[in-house]
Amino acid sequence: MPKRFPERVNYRIKQIAIDIRAERGSLRYPNAAEIRRELRERDWSSEDIPSERHVRKVLSELDPVWISPIDSPWSLGVSDDHGIPSDATGVLMEVWRWSITREAPEPISIRTARWVAKLRWVEGAGGTDQGGVADLERLYHIASLYSGRERQVELIKNKTEKDKKGIRSGVLDAHVMLGANANLAVNLGILEDDNDIAYDEAFSMVAQNYLWNK
Repeated sequence: MPKRFPERVNYRIKQIAIDIRAERGSLRYPNAAEIRRELRERDWSSEDIPSERHVRKVLSELDPVWISPIDSPWSLGVSDDHGIPSDATGVLMEVWRWSITREAPEPISIRTARWVAKLRWVEGAGGTDQGGVADLERLYHIASLYSGRERQVELIKNKTEKDKKGIRSGVLDAHVMLGANANLAVNLGILEDDNDIAYDEAFSMVAQNYLWNK
């Protein structure tokens, strides 16, 4: 009988595949042999590494060309179609201008714009209590972290789970609001996150080289 692996192992396989594809800038996911080699390089024991057949089955649950429409570039004309409030327009235009004139990884997407519209009220994220912007770079950075995390969860879960309620962002929320003190809450396990999807690597496929002190 084939060995059964917990769902966290399958999520890990998908996450590694997504990360490698993003690093390569490719539409193709790595194959099963490449995933198993990566697991060995990460010091997984032979007993914990699934067979190539199992890895292939897990990878088949990922659509290699799945790109959500909300990951396309944001512009003012598409805000209404995606429920982005009109009173966020001023902040969004400022963040958009910053993203195309500074050394940002890329202009904001529709997905990131939705997070900017939410986070502009949060001082710890670079917003203000009046829904404005105090720190453009930080607001871009934090919105990109939420956006990238949401996209990664969708990529991993889009064919295997029916829960479409969004990400469980407790860990990200703590890092935004508590800074270094968030590690205590994380270690205590009192924050809700996306079960079995690791937070120990890059949070985001956008702005993934940024640091939390930005």
